[in-house]
Amino acid sequence: MPNPDAVSPPYSCYRLLALKGAGVAPRVMEYFAKRDLVPERFVMRAGAESLAIEVDVAGLDEAAAGHIARCLANIAEVERVALTREPESLRASA
Repeated sequence: MPNPDAVSPPYSCYRLLALKGAGVAPRVMEYFAKRDLVPERFVMRAGAESLAIEVDVAGLDEAAAGHIARCLANIAEVERVALTREPESLRASA
């Protein structure tokens, strides 16, 4: 039975802006898949020349979340990566 007093890691919320290309989304997902993580949310919006991607993942500590953000920033088409963290308790009430 889960301990209600246990503190679970916050959600990691990634926001990316990338040049439009068919291979960008799979390359983004690869960094989560290789850690056996399934995002709670993955949203991609295509503009004329760019992609806006939002990925929300639970279960990452701060170091791992930061490492993934740095890896995502190294994808050639990715122009910008923003990482925010929010407590799971805020997500449950949303």
